[in-house]
Order: sequence, then structure tokens, then C-alpha cells
Amino acid sequence: MSIDARALVGNYIERTFPKYFNKASGGLRHPFIDPGEGYRGILWDWDAYFCLLGLEPWADQVADVARGCVLNFIDHQRVDGSIPYCLTEKAGKPGKARPADAAANSAKPLIAQFAVMAARYQESGVRGQGSEGCPQWLAEVYPALARHCEHWEETQQHDNGLFTFRSHRGSGSDDHPAVYCRPFNSSADVYLNSLMVEEYRAMGEVSGVGCRVSGGDELTKEWGKKAETLAQRMRELMWDPIDGAFYNLDVGSADPGKVNQEVT
Repeated sequence: MSIDARALVGNYIERTFPKYFNKASGGLRHPFIDPGEGYRGILWDWDAYFCLLGLEPWADQVADVARGCVLNFIDHQRVDGSIPYCLTEKAGKPGKARPADAAANSAKPLIAQFAVMAARYQESGVRGQGSEGCPQWLAEVYPALARHCEHWEETQQHDNGLFTFRSHRGSGSDDHPAVYCRPFNSSADVYLNSLMVEEYRAMGEVSGVGCRVSGGDELTKEWGKKAETLAQRMRELMWDPIDGAFYNLDVGSADPGKVNQEVT
């Protein structure tokens, strides 16, 4: 893309993104972003995260909305630690934004990553710097973020260490043949496990001493260990050296084994 073309696209984004920002309304007590005309007034987990990640060049302008999205999700966290994967401004009060749905997944494991991004935007306007001196609110939401990770571990972690989607609903893989209409808890998905590795790393950052979380140093080590353990299980069970790619693993059978095509 030429410099002029990049400038043209950048100018268009800068002119249009504010119209997708929403003020606090109903059960959503903080500002948020919606993904477009077809979903006005709805906060979706990874839609909001990736939209705001793409708006990094305007970090100072979107920091409050990024923080608001995180706080809205945490407002609606359920007793079991799960978080609805989307919320509507029509909600009357926290916890009632979406009806209970036993077939739906919790929000994808990226809320901690979302929080880290929001804090970085708020503090420096750029992604990729350390968390020294991070905002107090990041420490305050740490328990809720940790509980969300625990919910995924308690409900969606297979005995082999990999994480599965409960169902295709709310997975973001709406019509992925390795997820869509599969039996519950049978699809150990590559991107889901990749998200969890990054979520563990983000939790380590949130628990850092700069965020004033009690016992931060030890917690950072623990989260880092979880990230590396999961990454290693992905390399062992999901990597096919013949194709040179990671594949989803069907864990619905008694012995799911590996995706590896090599003869053992």
C-alpha cells in the first residue's frame, strides 16, 4: 500500500471510529464500542478487543472506552466466574445483560489481555511497554480476572491439559467445521488455547508489583508457569511436523492422542 493510500485509510478510520463508541446505558455502566451497524448497542468480547487493538494509533482517544469495556464485562461476571460473551445496553442491571445459557461459552479468555491493553493506552498511549506505575483499577480487577481464568480451568480444561470449547455458541468459530455442531466439550481449538497462553501471560503482567497486587512477584511466576505448561502441551499434542502446522484436537474419544501424522 502506498503512503498516500495508507494516509487515506487512516484518515477514514479517524473520521468514522467515534460513531461506534457508546455512552453508558442501562446495565452497561461504562462507555463501550460496538462492532458495526448490524450490532449497534451490543458489546462483544473479542470484537471489541480487536477493534480497539486496531485503533492503537489513537490510543489516547480510545483508552477510556477500552477501560469501560473491561469494566462492563466484569460488572456482569456470574457467581461461578463466567462472563457473558456479549452484553446489551438494554440490560436492566449487572448480571442480567444476557439470559443464562448453559450451551454457551463464557467470554473468550482475553479479558485480562483487554485490561492490559486498556491500561497501557491509558498510561502511555502505546502498546508494548511494561506495567510499571499502572493504574490502580488494574489491581482492583485482578481478582475478577483470576476467577475468570479459574472458571475456564474448572469447566473447560481437558485431562490432557488443553482447553475445549463448550459449544460453538459464543466461540467466534461460528461455522468452523472443527467446532460448529460438534459434541459439547470435544474440540480443543488451536486459537482458544493460544488465547489462553496469552491470557496467562497477561495475568502475570496484571499481578506484577507495578500493579500493587498482593504477592505480585510470586503470582507473576505462577501465571508464567501456567502459560509455558499450556504452550508445551500444544506443541506436544497439536503440532503436526509433516504439515508444519497446529491442528485442532478432537478430545471426544476415550483416548484423543495427538494430531501428529508421524508413525510412533
